[in-house]
Amino acid sequence: MISIVHIDTTQEAADAVAAGATGVEHVASIESLPDTLVRDMVAHQTFADPTFGEFVTARTLAGAKPDEIAGELAQRYGFIRRLDQAGVRLTVGTDAPLVAYGQGLQDELAHYAKAGFTAAQILRFVTVNNAAYLGQANELGQIGAGRRADLVLVRDNPLENIGALGKPVWVMRDGQIVVHNSMESNR
Repeated sequence: MISIVHIDTTQEAADAVAAGATGVEHVASIESLPDTLVRDMVAHQTFADPTFGEFVTARTLAGAKPDEIAGELAQRYGFIRRLDQAGVRLTVGTDAPLVAYGQGLQDELAHYAKAGFTAAQILRFVTVNNAAYLGQANELGQIGAGRRADLVLVRDNPLENIGALGKPVWVMRDGQIVVHNSMESNR
């Protein structure tokens, strides 16, 4: 059974991992990243979703100043890089509605880029890792025979500019184009 736990503190993250959670959401919200938590996440193969946008929104609503948030965000970027280097599988999510639907995902991808991840890494997080996180690794997240045809066509190469994903020419779900952006296709 998949269990995704929303956490706000380092202790809540440690408790969720110890209890066998599949993944933890809001990792950017934790105040510290002790070695024991990193080791436990690796040992339990726990997925981590930072939800950077949610962190920024929560800190803004709490009255934090922009420069204070920027410093805290830089620290959280370091947490996420450290988890990745240790072998924790990272995922991409927004936990809307505290962040805007649709645009929140694009913002999350941009946060990963600001954290120092390459476009190829970010694409892996949002496709392969997200599919595995949802228990759908054999059906979603990669192109191949026997997999669902859920695709996004973009004009520019997302490996060169991850922001290209925010301007789809079309979106395909189960082999059918469900959204066609005529403005993009006529460009």
